[in-house]
Amino acid sequence: MLSIIVPAYNAENTIKQSINNLLDNDCFEIIIIENGSTDKTTDVVEEVVDKHSNVKLLHSTPGVSNARNCGIELASGDYIAFLDADDYYEVNTLIEFYSRAKKDGYDILMGAYSRDYANLKEKHYYYNEEKVFNSSNIDEFVRDTLIPEKGVGLVWGKVIKTSLLKNEELVFNPKLSFAEDAEMMFRTAIKSRKIGYIPEILYHYTFNPNSAVRKYKEDLDQRYILAMRAVLSDIRNTENGDKYLESYYTFVNNHLLIIAVNFSFSPFNGKKYQVNKNEFRKLCQEDVFKLGLEHPNYKKLSKSRAIPLFFVKHHLYYLMYLVVRFRHKQFKKRNEESV
Repeated sequence: MLSIIVPAYNAENTIKQSINNLLDNDCFEIIIIENGSTDKTTDVVEEVVDKHSNVKLLHSTPGVSNARNCGIELASGDYIAFLDADDYYEVNTLIEFYSRAKKDGYDILMGAYSRDYANLKEKHYYYNEEKVFNSSNIDEFVRDTLIPEKGVGLVWGKVIKTSLLKNEELVFNPKLSFAEDAEMMFRTAIKSRKIGYIPEILYHYTFNPNSAVRKYKEDLDQRYILAMRAVLSDIRNTENGDKYLESYYTFVNNHLLIIAVNFSFSPFNGKKYQVNKNEFRKLCQEDVFKLGLEHPNYKKLSKSRAIPLFFVKHHLYYLMYLVVRFRHKQFKKRNEESV
């Protein structure tokens, strides 16, 4: 059986659609974990539970990591798949992946995904062909979990062996609210012996312009610093972990750019440019970001990220500010098109 873990926070309008194609299938155990909702999520899910025997409703303390950890603890399937409450799986493909993972003994089997906008679907393939990562090349996958543009550090769109998570005591870090997926997948990949990738669309990610990643938060910079330090600690606690440092530097630099766009130079923070510049310059001196900027690898980044990183590295903050303003205009246009 495949246990599908679905954190549900204020998901009254999306949760039914997210799990609809999974209902009444003996292959699936659907574990929905409500975690502090202020809407009618619980009522909606209880209606589903009353009608479908393969759906369970649990409650956890707030936070997606707490919800997922609750699901892992109570999962009874031999494999687990994570699902966000506004996304959905291709059900037949999911069954095929589950069967293939069991048959071929994968610790993790990953598919491609579709990024769904209101009027557009973009297909994303992590690699160009089917791949198997084992003792000879698994370090490649581990490194890729730290390259955000690769995307393999996301926990959804994969089937993961339950015994791997439970035997190795692999859980999400509840202290993290950003980059928690990559931090978890990094540790999980290190403990894995066989990981596979099949270039078929398995998962549909629904673009949400109000996603936590894109919203301005007063303490966003500190949350990211906490996550960067957690991953660095993971590397230092890993035997021969230094071989992952180059990817870690790219990981850090990517997230520094995210902070610049969504926090430091965001038009929503209400501060003047000079104040933002001084605060961002100070942020760049934080241990983890200073380490990343000392080791920029522009070749690992797309031009849309490499150029802004060059600006930051060389203290060209006004050019970075202009890049951020342009990006927010793009966001606004995309949001309007998604309505």
